[in-house]
Amino acid sequence: TLKRRRSCLRLAPQLRSVSEFAAPCRRWPTLPGVELLEQPGWAHFSKFCGSNRMLNRFTARSIYQVAHNTRRSGQYSARRNVSSDTSTNSKASKKIVIIGGVAGGATAAARARRLAEDAKIVLLERGSDVSFANCGMPYYISGEIKDRSKLAVQTPKSLSDVLGIEVRTQTEAVEIDRKTKVVKVVDRTSNAEENIAYDKLILAPGAAPVKPPIAGIDSVASHVFTLRSLKDMDRSFARVSATQKPRHVVVIGAGFIGLEMIEALVHRGIKVTLVEAQPQLLPQLDPEMTVPLFDEMRAKGV
Repeated sequence: TLKRRRSCLRLAPQLRSVSEFAAPCRRWPTLPGVELLEQPGWAHFSKFCGSNRMLNRFTARSIYQVAHNTRRSGQYSARRNVSSDTSTNSKASKKIVIIGGVAGGATAAARARRLAEDAKIVLLERGSDVSFANCGMPYYISGEIKDRSKLAVQTPKSLSDVLGIEVRTQTEAVEIDRKTKVVKVVDRTSNAEENIAYDKLILAPGAAPVKPPIAGIDSVASHVFTLRSLKDMDRSFARVSATQKPRHVVVIGAGFIGLEMIEALVHRGIKVTLVEAQPQLLPQLDPEMTVPLFDEMRAKGV
């Protein structure tokens, strides 16, 4: 919400920064119209915002919610442990199971935690990385990003410590029983099977790279590369950084990923040929907007 509301950054002089409200502290900062309370409410914060023309009601509500949620974030683990150890709870906590991580699944897990502090959230990811910066992968391949760990947005430990989310990597969901609300999963490292019950189920399995139906493509699989996961990135990086790196690479597809990979390969000094079925680069854009890109690529020898 704060990212969408750019006006949040243009606050009154006495409101020095949004982070001043989002700081996870017991007491709020001293500001005109806001009393120092252990648990300040919206009414007190709204009283301050009402006298500030640079803060409309929607923006003020956004800041308040961020601060209120952040201040309570440290209580997630404690609350979860208390509820799980107490069998006499009158109202059992819900269990939310999310299949798939990265952008969709990890974002859904974080949002679910904000909406249900006492829920038990389990995130299943069949790969080894639960959340990473997809857009940075071509620039790691090009060598512009030196440290691979910089691509890790969240780890299973950070999601557990900050949001109290149980993350299981290398775990694949193979069957869903909607009547009994049970997901059958397989540990890909040990092949052990397990049934996980749920109250709510979120599906975010992602997608797979599209390989064109070209005759003989499977017979040269060692020379065909896709880019979707960090594992794919590591495979491409090892190939282009080897002593005998390829002299010529053909990139199929002039979408965002294809163009970023062309940039990475040109940066490595590799000759590149682009193949695109549509009559322009970036088919999702208006043709005239892609002309400068076309000219730049031709100037780089693509």
